[in-house]
Amino acid sequence: MIILTDSISFLKQLLGGSTPSLLPIDQGHQQLFTRLTGEQGGQLWQSDIPTLSLGGERELLLAINAPTISQFDQLANLNDLREGELLPDTIVMVAGRGNNFHGYKGRSWISPPGNLYLSVRFALQQKLAWQGREFLALSALSMLEGIKHVAPHLDGNLGIKWVNDVLVDHHKIGGVITNIQSMGDQVCSAVVGIGINVLTPVELKVEDSFVCGATSLSQHCSDQSNSHGESKDIFSSLFFALVNRLAYNYQQILVDNYTEVWGRYCHHSILIGREIEVFGEELLSTSKAAPVNQGRVLRIAPGLELHLEGESSPVTSGRIFLK
Repeated sequence: MIILTDSISFLKQLLGGSTPSLLPIDQGHQQLFTRLTGEQGGQLWQSDIPTLSLGGERELLLAINAPTISQFDQLANLNDLREGELLPDTIVMVAGRGNNFHGYKGRSWISPPGNLYLSVRFALQQKLAWQGREFLALSALSMLEGIKHVAPHLDGNLGIKWVNDVLVDHHKIGGVITNIQSMGDQVCSAVVGIGINVLTPVELKVEDSFVCGATSLSQHCSDQSNSHGESKDIFSSLFFALVNRLAYNYQQILVDNYTEVWGRYCHHSILIGREIEVFGEELLSTSKAAPVNQGRVLRIAPGLELHLEGESSPVTSGRIFLK
């Protein structure tokens, strides 16, 4: 994977001991960096890590310390062909911090330093049974599995809250968003955005009664060490674990094995078998309106619809309150 960065210190934080030697960026990659990010000026560097891969033939990682706009939105707005030149099969963008980031349904996402903000664009031409909703399951599952790899002692405490949040002991540690571009029945590209509280638990809106609170990975890994008794760098360890799980789960979708990904997503759901109330997407508090639906969750369908006991129509949107 080709690596472009505007910050050697941030790249070292991201890659840890795997940081390669860097060279000043060449003109071709300088132009590509500017086209993809809209950022101009400043010193840029480039390198290559052949072993870092998400399975594409042409792959690119941009590690940007403090982007001024959402990297997820930048990738979601790309076309497959720009100015007559084909884009890389896989584009990964990672930010050290940023402004104007957002979460699911456009909700503001506070982005302080020390947390992992990763967006990936997969270019594919494939018919998918669930019109790209596979990538919502893929990204949430990959985040949970990446965290579990770094902190295996959290295995029984991690869970997915429908549809896009990962929790530790019912406290939010991260969330995912997706964007799908299709032409006819073919999915042309999928963009996933993943935000994980690694060092800093992001403060939630105090009136948001749908989440118990926030936590960070460092709060659960302060005493963790590797097999040699050395302290682990959880930031870079999490990055590599997350890339590994994204690559594996993406390949399952490409070989038409989404059922296996969906099964693991359901296995980690904290909703199945629980009584819930469903509220409108715009609400922050359960006290401001009556639920639009409620009941016990029987199952989550492959398209990620919730099926409630005694209800003929599945739940396809809304904010969930666990009773």
